[in-house]
Amino acid sequence: MTVTYTGEPFTISASEGNIFKFSNPAQPSYQVTDAGVYAFVSTRSYKNTAFTFIVLPKQIDLEWETNLVYNGVSQSPVAQIKAGQLIGEDSCNVNVFGSEINVGTGYYAEARSLNNGNYKINPLTKSTTYKITPANITVNASTKSSNSAYNGKEVQLNDWYSLSANLLGQDNGKPLTNVFNIDYSKIVPQFTKDGVTTDSVINVGEYAIGIKPFDVSKVFSGNSNYNVTVNYVNGGTLTVSE
Repeated sequence: MTVTYTGEPFTISASEGNIFKFSNPAQPSYQVTDAGVYAFVSTRSYKNTAFTFIVLPKQIDLEWETNLVYNGVSQSPVAQIKAGQLIGEDSCNVNVFGSEINVGTGYYAEARSLNNGNYKINPLTKSTTYKITPANITVNASTKSSNSAYNGKEVQLNDWYSLSANLLGQDNGKPLTNVFNIDYSKIVPQFTKDGVTTDSVINVGEYAIGIKPFDVSKVFSGNSNYNVTVNYVNGGTLTVSE
């Protein structure tokens, strides 16, 4: 006889006499609940003294979270059992096979197993495709203070700014130059004094150093795992003295 798991016990008995269950003593009846194959033998001389009772796992459906955001480590889509399909206080975890790190689409994953043998996965919801989208990061572009002596020529700054960001996972701790192609030629200064901003300085005075806003996509390229924005931290000062 074959039934499907319900969470409730099934009672097995013979019309007369006792029955044996493997490695258990003879008794009038047995109760079985969990999915499995159960063999019984009657103590009476029936034509067929042995019989099998089968409890099949209950089929469940999976629901997938397939839109992931890059975090620098290997990721799999999350599979959850559809609400209301587990019985009573039952719990069940899904083991998912298939993971990727970098941004992309059309990645494949499938549920390989459940940790509760009373359930089985509907083949129609067993697998999925998923995507990983870019993470948003902010690059802090900070200016440094500098001193220069007046010589009648435009001041040329050296080592006047720094770039920093909190990179993720596999990129954490790497310099930005190892993660992006950076076009430094597009990072240029501008100077502000008495509310007037210019692209160059010659004369004696004190000027706030800023970074001239630039097209981020043209400065930071070569890595599709991030959407970059720039925070201009213009805290440096240029002092031109006589």
